[in-house]
Amino acid sequence: MTAATGSGTVRVVNHRLVPAAGTYDLDPAHTFVEFSAQHLVIGHVRGRFSEVSGRIVVAEDVLDSSVEVSIAARSIDTHVLERDTDLRSPRFFDVDRFARISFAGTQIVEYPDARWGVRGDLRVRAIRCPVELSTRFTGATEADGQVRIGFVAHAAVSRREFGLVQDLVQETGSLSAGRDVRLQIAAEAVRV
Repeated sequence: MTAATGSGTVRVVNHRLVPAAGTYDLDPAHTFVEFSAQHLVIGHVRGRFSEVSGRIVVAEDVLDSSVEVSIAARSIDTHVLERDTDLRSPRFFDVDRFARISFAGTQIVEYPDARWGVRGDLRVRAIRCPVELSTRFTGATEADGQVRIGFVAHAAVSRREFGLVQDLVQETGSLSAGRDVRLQIAAEAVRV
């Protein structure tokens, strides 16, 4: 059952609050793509990508919605210049050859706990792998004549699938970084 609210920014579908149908562009000033990876088995390195763009198309049938995101690989920032330089190098992201990281979400799955799965392909370097983002709609508002929607999403990504695991055991004598990276995304998008 679908019921629209008075504001035109949200609606209720199957007893869930969802955004009004429409096309929304990510607001790069209010969208954060962050990550963490295990370091030396005891700690975590955290970082973010500061240049993000994309589009969310919310369909009348929410399950027909789609997401496209593009990230400038060079914008990686872990707050350590030497590490960021290494991550941009051919050993890892090879940003001179592969400038963009992209995600194309083409399947939406409804879970019973108010989460949505956004399934799609994550492309890092020349490698494309399937990823599912566990996503929650955080709300909608109208401000300064613009309709804005918000989401948070999480995923675990294997570095090995993207060729981003150097032989760390051979290089250092121990596993200095975890094989999985946890992604955390907080996004705001504006209806176009």
